[in-house]
Amino acid sequence: MKLFSMIIGIILVLSINSHPVSANTLTVIPTPDGTVIMTAGKDVHDVERIELTFSYPTEFSGPHIGVHGWEFSDEQMIQDSKPGLLKLALSREGEDLLADSLVLTVTFDVRPANKPVTVQSVTAKYYYTSGDTDSPEVKIRIPKEVKKPVSKPGEPNANTVRGGQLAKPAGWEPGRVKENDNAATPPAASLDRQSGEGFGILAYDACPDPLQPFRDYRGDRKLGELLQLFESGKRCGYRQSPRVAISDGEVKVAVTMEAGADSRQAPNFGVTGGRFLSMHRDGNNWTVELLPDRGEHDVVLYVFSGGMLKRMPLAVAAPLALYLQRLTQEEALPPLLEFTIAANYLATHSPEGSKQGPLASSVNKMRQ
Repeated sequence: MKLFSMIIGIILVLSINSHPVSANTLTVIPTPDGTVIMTAGKDVHDVERIELTFSYPTEFSGPHIGVHGWEFSDEQMIQDSKPGLLKLALSREGEDLLADSLVLTVTFDVRPANKPVTVQSVTAKYYYTSGDTDSPEVKIRIPKEVKKPVSKPGEPNANTVRGGQLAKPAGWEPGRVKENDNAATPPAASLDRQSGEGFGILAYDACPDPLQPFRDYRGDRKLGELLQLFESGKRCGYRQSPRVAISDGEVKVAVTMEAGADSRQAPNFGVTGGRFLSMHRDGNNWTVELLPDRGEHDVVLYVFSGGMLKRMPLAVAAPLALYLQRLTQEEALPPLLEFTIAANYLATHSPEGSKQGPLASSVNKMRQ
């Protein structure tokens, strides 16, 4: 009888301390702009290593990995991967083990325009500090764009620019997932092996790209008018500091947003074109600090919370000298050049003795 009780006790202890297979979830989100986000919550607590396999169409190539708090070897990734198949071994130790989440982004150098990645398969294996292993359940969430409110007749349009006009509303252009877009839907054959619950729809909100007004602008090309284009669009519920940043490898950017309905739990954040540094709570707001990659202008912060994914492009430009080094004599001067010149001007001209904000005061100086 004592032996039987002892066996029952051992079974109970093991059941409490073990990590049952498929008890955890890895959420995979193929965004419309060609970036894939993989996120896990508190189920990676005490996980010291993750082996990840991700297959995708070979028309996408040159994957770049963005992850905070985890280490991986480029040599291992190159050695074990091949076109259409990415194998990645993530590891962490020390204080990083205290983190309860994983956010990993995969961004491709070459990708078909306006097309999300058709995720073919994702598998992962967790290795805990206790020696236990676990294979999380993979859930693919297909983003569906949130419809923006339409201005009523007579109301000012947030995209209207003084001194010129936009060829079309300034907003996010690349491949929005439409309800009947077959390219955004993974093949049905992969449904059963990836998730028992199938593919879920995820609300998707893409904020305006700060570069888009420069692409659309048809007015006077004077610098004073171009500076106004940084004010032409709504910031989509977040605040960036500094308002316009130069990616010199040293300037950090802070992005502040409201905590939302579930203010007690921090959202998951992913960054492309930069490196995630820190996150902190201040009253009803979350602030994320990141460092843009040197010479980068395409810096995007992704916020994943509940059933919503928000894409936040930041106003970041390369140092003008660095940008000019990349130009060739035969290259047509693109809107990106005007964007870079205007951004560098704003970053280096701060008004003195004025109650106006830096942007408004700089514009007025240029008009005088």
